Amino acid sequence: GKTVKKTWLKIVLGELPPILVNALIVPLTFLSASDVKTAYWLNVALVGAGQAAVILTLGTLLYFLVDRSKDRLLKP
Repeated sequence: GKTVKKTWLKIVLGELPPILVNALIVPLTFLSASDVKTAYWLNVALVGAGQAAVILTLGTLLYFLVDRSKDRLLKP
């Protein structure tokens, strides 16, 4: 966080890994061995879209709320 100065880049770099990891791993828990080849990528797309919707909205909102209030919280 200290090396990246641009706010939008901090947000993207912070939100992208959980979206990608969850999109690639979560579908494996729901599919049987026979379904992995046929439905895996569809489930990756669906889980990724859901994760992106939640993380991009709530994560961005939370980032700005914490960033806005950090000065008040850190004052002695």
